[in-house]
Amino acid sequence: MERLPKDTEDNGLSKAFLALAKRAAYQSLEDFYITLEDTFVNEDTGEESSTKYDIGLFAKSVPDATKKAEEYCKQGLTDLSIVSVKRTKWIDIL
Repeated sequence: MERLPKDTEDNGLSKAFLALAKRAAYQSLEDFYITLEDTFVNEDTGEESSTKYDIGLFAKSVPDATKKAEEYCKQGLTDLSIVSVKRTKWIDIL
């Protein structure tokens, strides 16, 4: 299992809360760390630039996590693409 860098931005969830939520509601699911990318073109300069977003979710498998991430991408007004899907342990990165 890949460990994520310790400087990953804290999303405001405490370790205790996360452990409790995992145990109570998602016992049969695994933790995934998804990186999404929003690519856009500056109308003035024509330059393409991008912004990356990190999200976390619980899923049964990598394909299930990818499917959930794709559904998440469809909710917004921007065109997000999936950069990576990583299995992780949240307690290690919070």
